[in-house]
Amino acid sequence: SWPRMGERPHVWITAAGTATTFGLVRSLRAFFGERVRLTVSDIFPRQLVPAALLADDFLQGPRVDSPDYAPFLSDRIARSDVRLLVPIIDEEGFEHLLATGELPAP
Repeated sequence: SWPRMGERPHVWITAAGTATTFGLVRSLRAFFGERVRLTVSDIFPRQLVPAALLADDFLQGPRVDSPDYAPFLSDRIARSDVRLLVPIIDEEGFEHLLATGELPAP
């Protein structure tokens, strides 16, 4: 089962300004409570992002079509304990990042 006893997994969900992310964060928080650490990210500031109210952490990042997006994503993942990345927008998927060479193949 996930999470394991005593573990507080870290989940990062992108596109935090969308209704999809808000609903997902709300559901995860309702089911797991504080047993999961939720980080959300968006291109807009925290005060304009509803899901940020329910998350533990917020990251403001570049647009997915920016050349800074892949380095932003890979750097944050490398420097954190994120166990699960949930890309909401299709272009944020790993296929895009693998194709750009920004993330190594598993």
